[in-house]
Parts: sequence; structure tokens; C-alpha cells
Amino acid sequence: MKIKLKELLEIRPALAKLLSQPMPVKAAYWLGKGVKRLNSEFQDFEDNRLQLIKSMGESILDKEGKDTGQVQVKADNLPEFNKALEELISIEVKVDIKPVKLGDLKDASLSPLEMASLEKFIQEK
Repeated sequence: MKIKLKELLEIRPALAKLLSQPMPVKAAYWLGKGVKRLNSEFQDFEDNRLQLIKSMGESILDKEGKDTGQVQVKADNLPEFNKALEELISIEVKVDIKPVKLGDLKDASLSPLEMASLEKFIQEK
């Protein structure tokens, strides 16, 4: 399945909640395997996002002028950073995840909004 990074980032909280829900062993196994693959995409995104921040940012200093080890995007670079970040989250990636059957989630407690965000990962039959 192909999905944009933006969509993956949006489903992350609902996916985390789904992982904590009761479901049959087989469904839990396949979902767990799929999430491991998704975590690789999340990590790649985060690595690239941090690289963007570092390349367009500056060190944050404390009150005494010492480097805190944190970096923030320079104000002058914000438009360029936002454009680059938008380009990054619009990348379409291929994820190999087996959809979970809706019937396997009968004991799950998810809001309609969470279910809607997970639509691509849930199979009705």
C-alpha cells in the first residue's frame, strides 16, 4: 500500500491506541509486524526532519549564554523550512502492512475519528 508520510503521521496516535486494544492473536501478530515496518518510516522521517532543523537552525543558549544542546530553526529560515517540511511529508512511501479485519476489533475501544484515520489499515470482511 502506498501512503503519504503526512497520513502516516496523522494515524500514529490512533495506531498506538489500537495496539493496546484486545484482539485475536493472529490479528495482533500481523498488526505488530506491520507497525515495526511503519516505525522504520517514522524514524526515517524524524531523522530527515531533525537534519532540516540542524541545517536551517541555530543552537539555543541558556541565560548564561551556554549551549543547551537544542537547536531551533532561525526565524529568517522559517519559510524555507516550512516549504522543505511540506515537501518531506508529501513523500509517498510504500508500506507492507496487512489490514486488520474489522471483526477482530469487536472488543476494541476506538472513537469514530480514530477509526476513520485507520481506514486504510482495517478490512471490513
